[in-house]
Amino acid sequence: MRCFVAIEIDQQCRLFLKRATEQLEKIAGNQKWVKPENMHMTLKFIGNDIDEEQLPEIIKSLQMSCQGIPPFNVRVEGLGGFPPQGRPKVIFAEVKEDSGYLKRLAENIDNNLAMRAGIKRDNRRFIPHITLGRCRKGHKASKIECLTQELDNLRFGAFEITEVVLKKSDLKPSGPEYTILERFKLD
Repeated sequence: MRCFVAIEIDQQCRLFLKRATEQLEKIAGNQKWVKPENMHMTLKFIGNDIDEEQLPEIIKSLQMSCQGIPPFNVRVEGLGGFPPQGRPKVIFAEVKEDSGYLKRLAENIDNNLAMRAGIKRDNRRFIPHITLGRCRKGHKASKIECLTQELDNLRFGAFEITEVVLKKSDLKPSGPEYTILERFKLD
């Protein structure tokens, strides 16, 4: 099964991001835009081939990862892209957080999953974001600077993070379908 660890975004933020993607669709054109109900912040992609027998250790790892991390607030503002220079293949909303808890949570998850469940560590720097769209094959998005100038507002909301979720992803022709397997409350 295909699994990842994520943070759900609140409804108000989701609404603002939906409006932004509607605007971006008019100017950025041929992208595959994320459905609002599927928007989330990924903390760790676990893998495509996870056996159900691995789930107990994955769950224990995530429970441990949330210990000592209190609920905290994030702001969703600004646009970014991967790769960060030139024309991006992925367009995202930036997630900002001042306390350092988000980075610590992501590091805890990466470390505990590696030590307890044998999940490979991520060798890329954690960049908190919410994916809004991906370029279709053979197309390139406008530069981020051009896209940000066209949006009415680059502030998409703020919300409190109180839990982390383990999700299963089923890839379908109509787009991914997500199922929450487990919820983990922050301390």
